[in-house]
Amino acid sequence: MPTVTISDTFAIYNVAVTIYIVGPLSVLFLLRVYLTLRCTPGELDTRNKKIVFMCLLLSQYSLSVVIRFDAIKGGLHAGATVVTFALLLAYHGMTRHSARKSVDVCGVPAKTLMGSASVACIVLFGLLVVLVRRPDEHTELWAVAVALEIAGVLLLGGMDMLDIQSLGDSLPAPDAPCANVDTSI
Repeated sequence: MPTVTISDTFAIYNVAVTIYIVGPLSVLFLLRVYLTLRCTPGELDTRNKKIVFMCLLLSQYSLSVVIRFDAIKGGLHAGATVVTFALLLAYHGMTRHSARKSVDVCGVPAKTLMGSASVACIVLFGLLVVLVRRPDEHTELWAVAVALEIAGVLLLGGMDMLDIQSLGDSLPAPDAPCANVDTSI
C-alpha cells in the first residue's frame, strides 16, 4: 500500500478522525475569534475584524468538506482544501501584527516565514499530486508529496502555536494575586 495522504486517512478512519479532530478544531476556531476580537484598532480596524471573522466562519465550513474525504472527493475536495488554506493564511496575514510579542528569525517575523514555507509545501504537494498519476509506481515521489503535505499543515498550525504563545505571554503570571477573590472560609 503506498503512503497515504492526510485526506486518505480521513477517508479510511472518518468516524474516529471526526471525533478526535472536531474538538481541537473548535478550540482553535474560538481562539482565532478571540484573538481577532482583542485586536486594537491600530492592529485591526472594525471593518477588517468583520472580514477576518467571515474568513474564519468560511474556513470552518470548507474544513468540514475536507474532513469528509470518504464522501466528498475530486475537485470539490481539492477546492475546499485550497479555500481552507487560503482563508487561514488570510486570517494569519491580517492578524500578524496583533501578536503582543513577535518572534523573529533573522529579522523576519516567524509567522511570515512559516506562512511562506507552508504555501511552498502545499503548492509543491499539489504539483506532485497532479504529476504523479500512479502513486503505487512512484512511491518515492508520492512519499515526498505526503511529507510536503504534512509539513505544510504543520507549518500552518505552527502559526496558531505562535498566537497561543503570544496570548500566554500577555496573560498575568500564575503567582500574581487575583483581584476581588474572597479567600475566607
